[in-house]
Amino acid sequence: LRFLEESVGRDVFDPFLKSWFEQNAFQPVTTKMFVTFTKENLLEPNNMELDLDEWVYGPGIPNNCPKVSSPKFSLVEAAVVEISENPDAEINPEEWTSHEWLHFVRKLSNDLSTEKMTALDMRFDFTNHGNSEIKAAWYVKTINTGYEHNIRWEIAEFLKQVGRRKFLSPIYSAYVENDQLKIARDLYRRARPNYHAVSRGSIDQLLGLSGSINS
Repeated sequence: LRFLEESVGRDVFDPFLKSWFEQNAFQPVTTKMFVTFTKENLLEPNNMELDLDEWVYGPGIPNNCPKVSSPKFSLVEAAVVEISENPDAEINPEEWTSHEWLHFVRKLSNDLSTEKMTALDMRFDFTNHGNSEIKAAWYVKTINTGYEHNIRWEIAEFLKQVGRRKFLSPIYSAYVENDQLKIARDLYRRARPNYHAVSRGSIDQLLGLSGSINS
């Protein structure tokens, strides 16, 4: 949709989209109907050549997909560079949203020293953050940097309290990827009783337990 909008301009795209909703309001529609409608009401009238089948049914993302840039994320990335050099660097995150904080944590280098990770944790208290998304991303980063041994109790408690694979899989995967399978299994044995069967199945496989915690 963004590609179509950028290709024909808002003056053409907005009426097209409005007409789609008006003509199909309060009734079921299919992908095929939308493709046909787009060809007849947008592409052909504007002499556009676009392989809709590639966009709708093809694998991956087409090469002509619009490039999205975020000025706010760019500022966050600049802050990451500054604070990675000097954990006491002055940055202004007071108005950052959770998305910006999450981007900040994920962009931190895996090569940061334990001293710098400690300084960051003391400054922003990521280990005890109230947002589980940010906390989980931070725990992954601590495993990758080697800071994890300082906060293993907190990670263990987190793994006991959450059950969603979106949090569990990245953390356990980080242990596996950093050759710390034994630690991952020890933590998992204590937390596993709290997990849903679907989560247990996924983590059992990830940790090579073949469905049996005693393997």
